[in-house]
Amino acid sequence: MSEHNLYKQLNEALMEASGKVLYQAALAGHLLAWGPTVPTLASTGYAKGCLFIHTDASGRADAWYQNVGTGASCDFEAQAPTELADAGSLITATTIEGALQEAFQHIQSAQAFVPIPLGSFTLEDGTALTKYAAGGATPGFQQLANKEIVLAWDGNATQTAVGCTIPMPPDLDDSADVVVHYLANMAGATDTPVIVNEAYFNKGDTDCAGTDDEVDGGVTLTEYSMTIAATHVPAAPAALTLVFDPTNGEMTTDELYIYGVWLEYTRKTLTS
Repeated sequence: MSEHNLYKQLNEALMEASGKVLYQAALAGHLLAWGPTVPTLASTGYAKGCLFIHTDASGRADAWYQNVGTGASCDFEAQAPTELADAGSLITATTIEGALQEAFQHIQSAQAFVPIPLGSFTLEDGTALTKYAAGGATPGFQQLANKEIVLAWDGNATQTAVGCTIPMPPDLDDSADVVVHYLANMAGATDTPVIVNEAYFNKGDTDCAGTDDEVDGGVTLTEYSMTIAATHVPAAPAALTLVFDPTNGEMTTDELYIYGVWLEYTRKTLTS
């Protein structure tokens, strides 16, 4: 056969249903193989790194394999496709690497949160909260004009604190801050009380609450917060006892309305 016909002959050659080519002596095996059955573990004759085309593949993840063993004892592992199938259109990335970055950015986001239902609060001594009554120092639940139910304090010189205990999630990253958030407003524009916080983790902890926030947004529903520094945050499992009330002497005219309370924390990737 003349050399100028070699390419044509190879191009038109009929290959067997299974086989292997490109033998590499130093690796004691072939670099490319194909067939309807993936070579069994510890088979010989396939060089380390050999690509195997599975001609009877059941899908994309079963289409091609690579030998991570040796020529004397092969170990073919399926190679996932580099493109990303996203039938649900849940992500914006187009590669597996991009999708993993997008997913773990969400998993490890500081925006993970624990909602604290208002109904879980009692008075600081454990007494159940009841319906709000104007004119006293004891807070309670009040329904406002638009049917919203809030935790309310009246405009008195002295105030009574409320509290509850919140179990922390197992993916809590104890190397990051925990932030307590309040959604609140005042009934009028006169008073601007500071929400005084106490925070205790687990048994026997000392108060680790951070700087208290001032409710200075008037009648506008506003988000306020208090940060517990990471140095005080224990590893899960943990429980946080939260106690708070408006500062005595700073609220004599307007009612304080708490619409919601929640925690924001940083997640860590769980290992088990």
